[in-house]
Parts: sequence; structure tokens; C-alpha cells
Amino acid sequence: MKITDLKCTLLEPYGPFIWWEGPPFMANCVLFRVLTDEGIEGQCMTWMIESPGRLEERIPKIKKIIVGQDPHNVEQITWTLTSKYEKPGPISSAIDIAIWDILGKYHNQPIYKLLGATRDKILAYASTQRYETNQEYIDLAKECQAQGFKAYKVHGIGNLQRDIDMCKALREAMGPDFALLLDAMNWYNRFDAYKLGKVVEELNFEWYEAPIADEDIEGLKWLKSKLTVPISAVESYTGGIRGWVRWLTEHSVDSIRTFGDITGGISSLRRMAVISEVFDTSFDSHSYGPVHVQAAHLHVMLASHNVKYLEIPVPLGYEFDKGMKDVIRCDQDGYVHAPTKPGLGYELDEDEIDRLTVRELGTCDMTGITTSLMRF
Repeated sequence: MKITDLKCTLLEPYGPFIWWEGPPFMANCVLFRVLTDEGIEGQCMTWMIESPGRLEERIPKIKKIIVGQDPHNVEQITWTLTSKYEKPGPISSAIDIAIWDILGKYHNQPIYKLLGATRDKILAYASTQRYETNQEYIDLAKECQAQGFKAYKVHGIGNLQRDIDMCKALREAMGPDFALLLDAMNWYNRFDAYKLGKVVEELNFEWYEAPIADEDIEGLKWLKSKLTVPISAVESYTGGIRGWVRWLTEHSVDSIRTFGDITGGISSLRRMAVISEVFDTSFDSHSYGPVHVQAAHLHVMLASHNVKYLEIPVPLGYEFDKGMKDVIRCDQDGYVHAPTKPGLGYELDEDEIDRLTVRELGTCDMTGITTSLMRF
């Protein structure tokens, strides 16, 4: 089996989203298709791609690397596209995910079984956007609880007193047994992060995410020594594995996070999960995003021991389900079950994809293009 082509389709954008102060924003939506001579197509519909123009410019160079390769050489392909995993990016990550999709379909197995399964279901937590009032957070939490979620993560707004009030209001509304998690979005300095951390500690939150800038490793170590609530961090770092691992060697966090859809796809995620396990650190990676992005993280989590939750964007059905026949949901016990279809296991709605299509990218001639290692 050989890769014969790469096709990239620009779709209508995702959004609008609100996570920070300021107006809502839209996110690019691109469907990657990796084609083979056996008629098996690997797919990854993803977001947060660089500008469509930059992607289009790079497609011929990527084709020079992947066309003619056996998809079973996914390790070598991603190693090359990411310059030995030191220069990953959203494009190389999407291609890696799509190639793993090919392998699952070729062997008629879900990807997690090819990786080596540890389980066939995993708990999920609902992950919010930013809201202006406590009541909006509470209303959505109640909705998520009714849908089966046993855990709920809120994204703070960056105002210390308002975030404290919001956490207290949520705990009072949801009771003592419902798991709550806070993502402070790297808003705070060390001392305000400590003040907020003491509150979420007293409220028995399950974890305290991104309290300060991820680059402040000494600050994270200080907070970890002062608080009993687990500290989760590092998802803002999008560099290579050799740089990422220093948070582990410094023992600066209790739980480590990363974006597989930016840092090298399934191949990189699998490495990061194993390395975290070696350091006896939880690996609860960022899986907020389109269904294929959620699925890529899900497969790695189902093949890992040191993972507790899959992150699912809420409200359910907002934007990320578009273009899909299959979507990811938890049951009434709060679990997401492993997909049974081969590959990623979540099928596109091709009629809907046609409706959402803006244009095909990268149809220029490959003649004369030379391969160079870039941040794909």
C-alpha cells in the first residue's frame, strides 16, 4: 500500500467562540484527506490551521515527503515532517492523524487497538467557553449533568474576585459530589494564582489548570508545593518533545497537558503519554476541538494507563459536530465508549462536507519543488 495524494479542503469556519476578553472569533476548518493506491482514505478534519494561504503554499512540499510512502511508515513520515519531533505544527499533526486513520481502516481495527488497548471506555468532562455571569456557568453545568457528565471544567475570566465568586457559586449549585475543574487560562501572577488556588482547594476542585504562565516552571513548582489541589499545565507549549519534557524533569506539575493536533498527532501524543507515565505524572491532554481531534486523543487515552478524562466541548452539538455522521458523547454514567468502526471510527457526512466546502487547496503543480524541513 502506498500513499498517492494529499487533498486539503477549506470548509466553512468553526465558531464563533469566546475564551478571552474581546469579540467572538472564528477558527479555520480544514479537511485533510490522505489517499492510497488501495482506495483507503485517511481523514482528519481539524481547526486552528495557519492561514489557508500558508497551508496551500506548503502542500506541494508535503506531498514530496509523503507520496509513495507506505502508511505503515507513519513514524518516519512524522519524524521527517516535524524535524525529529522538534518542529511540530497543526499540518504535520493532521497528516499523522490521517495516516493512522488509514492504518486502522487497512487492518480493520480502531486505532487504540493498534496502539495497544488498556481499556474500552473513559470518563469524560464537559469543557466550557467563557461566560459573563455565574448563572450561565451554572445553567450549563446542570445541562451537562443531565446529559450524563460527572465532571465539568470552567474557563476563568481573569478577574480574581469574579473567578473566586464563580467557583463558589458553582460548588454551591452543584453540590459536594460533582467533580469541578478550573482552567485559569494562564491569567494570573504567582500570588493571585495562589489565592485562587486556596479557594478551589477548599472547594474540593479536582484540578487547577494553567494557573500561571506555563513557561514559569519555578512558579509552578512553588504553587505545587503550597497547594494540595493538583496542578495541571503545559498545554500552551507547542514546541518539540525535548523542550516539553522539562516540566516533568523539574516535577513542576501533577498533571501534564498538550495538544496532539498541534504537537505531532497521534504519534507524538503516544510518546508524551508514555514519558509522563515514566515520571508518574497524569497525562490528561487537551482534546477540545472537532470530532476527529477529540477522536485522536481518545485513541491514545484508551491505550494509556495514566489518563483519567477525555475533554468534550460543550454545549454539545455546537459547531464541532458539523460535517460528521458520528459524534462523541458520554453515557449516563459519564463514560465515552471506544469506537467500534476502524481507524478514527467517526465517519464524515460527505453530503454535508460538500455543502460546507469553500474551496480545494493546493492544486498547483509539484514540478521543481524540493523538500525542506519546515514547521509543518
